[in-house]
Amino acid sequence: MKAIALIRVSTRKQANKGNSACDQEKVITDYATSLNAQIIDVVKVQVSGSKMQLNSGVLMKALTQAKDQKAVIITTALDRLSRDATTLFMLRKQAQETGVEVYIAGLNRTISSMNTMEFGVLSSYAEYERLLVSKRTTLA
Repeated sequence: MKAIALIRVSTRKQANKGNSACDQEKVITDYATSLNAQIIDVVKVQVSGSKMQLNSGVLMKALTQAKDQKAVIITTALDRLSRDATTLFMLRKQAQETGVEVYIAGLNRTISSMNTMEFGVLSSYAEYERLLVSKRTTLA
């Protein structure tokens, strides 16, 4: 199986510590190995999760590339795809329609294997967490 790693960091600070690009890449690489998958590309982006929209480029390009190369997409957590619930639902629908599987390494699951309720709760939590981060940043 071929895989595309999708890595997102929000800030330069995050790029170097905590949920760093290197940390995410290691988790994805280890997970790909457990799936007997070969990583054919690593897509790295530094952008706020609220700005990761399906039609804004990176997500759609990754989906298109995965479809064209008959690959899956692997990321570490659902919120690495986006922190916008609507975008996550659109991504899930697009992935299902194109036959691209999206693996969430931290959950050891694919987004298509989650029922609508579970996916909805996780998507809503990702968006809620974005609001909390925004409030903490504003107060700091």
